[in-house]
Amino acid sequence: MNNKRFFFCIFTTLTLAFFTMSAVAGDNPRERPFKGTLYGEATWSIDENCAEVGLRTHAVTQGDMSHLGETLYESDHCTSMVGIGQGSLVAANGDELYFNYITPTVAFGPEIIVQEGPFFITGGTGRFAGAMGEVLGTIYITNEGMADPDWPLEMIFDGFLVY
Repeated sequence: MNNKRFFFCIFTTLTLAFFTMSAVAGDNPRERPFKGTLYGEATWSIDENCAEVGLRTHAVTQGDMSHLGETLYESDHCTSMVGIGQGSLVAANGDELYFNYITPTVAFGPEIIVQEGPFFITGGTGRFAGAMGEVLGTIYITNEGMADPDWPLEMIFDGFLVY
């Protein structure tokens, strides 16, 4: 009887150690390629706190991003020739990534506006808690005229993520 208890205790201890160690091994942050394409729209609203143009840009897009799956993107900044703001990416399971960005306008035409610049990953929730990284974002904005405050967007991201 004592041998059975002894072996049961050893088996239980080794099993718990194995599962604990495997969970910790998965928490080893490493650099991973991070890319995706999102589609949605930008809206503009009057904002007295935005001195340059007096408008605030709010973007909402969705699509597929590596390590996130189906992704919802949301960002906000004062409208200008250089978008400087912050936002979030929400993964299919609800985990979030937070970022800051600087996206200068690199092309401005009557039908399309292109902004391109770095997005700096600053943290997140769930498996992305403590995440960091940098992604080049290229944003294609379809100019539908000032009478329409909702303009279509295509956003292409390519960079790295550490988590």
